[in-house]
Order: sequence, then structure tokens, then C-alpha cells
Amino acid sequence: MGTEMWFLAALLNAAPAKDEAAEISATEQLIAKLLELQHRVRGGELVPLEELALGATTREEILHNFDVRGALRLGVEPSAVRDRLLPGFAAELEQLANQRARMEAGPPKESSPLLVLLLDFEVELRATADRRRQGLGLKSPLDVGPLGSPLQPNGAPGPATVNGVDVTAPRNTINPLLAAAALYRAGRWQESVDSWERAPADSVRTPEMEHQRADSLLRVGRVDDAIDIWAKLITDHKESSWAEQAAFSLEVARTLSALQKASAAADGAKR
Repeated sequence: MGTEMWFLAALLNAAPAKDEAAEISATEQLIAKLLELQHRVRGGELVPLEELALGATTREEILHNFDVRGALRLGVEPSAVRDRLLPGFAAELEQLANQRARMEAGPPKESSPLLVLLLDFEVELRATADRRRQGLGLKSPLDVGPLGSPLQPNGAPGPATVNGVDVTAPRNTINPLLAAAALYRAGRWQESVDSWERAPADSVRTPEMEHQRADSLLRVGRVDDAIDIWAKLITDHKESSWAEQAAFSLEVARTLSALQKASAAADGAKR
């Protein structure tokens, strides 16, 4: 897990109950919790400042989780990683030495030069990975999956048109599948779900449409229904890039479901 993921981890405080969610990896928990935070922001909730605080993630944790093997798969040799980060260590130690000379207690007031350098390096690695993915014709799961759309309130008014026709207008004659896709792009999740459910059961649906339908269901709280659709998408389109996107989204949905059940169990035990 990279630096940016640890930074995002600072946004999230709640931990799942240990019994039902003990087997969920830290990365999966983080993504699912981040999705829940996204839903809360979309719903207009003012998230408490303590949930947005940087928290107590240490330099050691961040360095330990830097993905050197991932860098190697992208063609960056471990020696290059070492040479890139060594100046950061030197600057970090110099900062600490100056702080000690001034007899200051507590964490340094300045930004950590090592972590700034590490973050810059990870941004470069991610850009490299994105270029390779684009060369293979794949989309990033974070661009098209549950975390992919910009933050906006649920059901916010927005343009939802097909060939210039407003699909939210009463008695429009637009194909329900096309209308659902337009509503999905507008962030009108419940309306898009309703439109997909109005379409005939034997309608031909592309893998992208099925992915969008599952994503809409997830966003309106029908997590198990979304899981069923993504699982079927993976089975029916094994060789497509949409199967890879669905695999990512499926893990998020399953983790979210497990966390919700663990939270419900914990709440029940308190009563």
C-alpha cells in the first residue's frame, strides 16, 4: 500500500468488529471505509474534523509499506529507489538535528522532507503505471469503479440527456437502458436504478452497462445485489477489461458488506 493510501487512512477512524471482519485486509477495509465516507459527504453530512485529521501514521509505517516490488515491475530498479530516497533521509536527519539544537520538543513543525520526496516518487510511479495500463487499453479501477465519480450530493440535479432529450422529463420515450446510463453519468443513482429495472429482462446489456448498474445499486445501499451483478459480469466476460474492473469493485462491495454486518453485530451486542 502506497503513501497516498496511508494518507487516506487518516481520514477513517472506525474499525470493524474483530470476529466478522478479522480476515479482511487493511487495504480492502480502507477502500470500503473511504467509500462510506464518500457516501456521507455526498449526502450533505459535515464530516467531523477529527475524522479528517492526519492521525498518527508514522514515517516507519509509510516507509515499510512503500511498494519497491511494484516499482520493479514498472522497470524501476531497487538501486534507483535507494538513490532517489537517500537525499530525503539526509534532509530528514538534518531537520531533526536542527530541532534538537534548538531544544524543541514534539514533532517537527516543517513538512517531512523524506515523506514529501516519497510521495512525489509514488505519484511518478502511479503515472507510469497509468501509462502502461492505457497502452494495454485498460481503465483504472479507481476511475470507473465505486470511487471513480466526483463528489456530489446523492440525486443532485444534473444534465441527464440522450441525443439532447432530457431523460428525466415525464413520459419520455427514451430506451430505459440508455436513460439509465445517462442518469448514472449524472450521479442520479436511484433514478438510474429505477430506469434499469424498467428495462425488459431480455434486453441486451453491455458489460459497461452492467458495471454501471451494479455501481448504482451499491451507491443506494443494495450492496448484495451489486455483488451478484459483478460476480456474474466476471463469469460472463472473463477476458474483457470490464471483468478486471468488476473484480476490483466486487472486492470493495464484499468488504463493505462484511464491515456493515460487523458493525451491525457490534451495535446489537451493545444493546
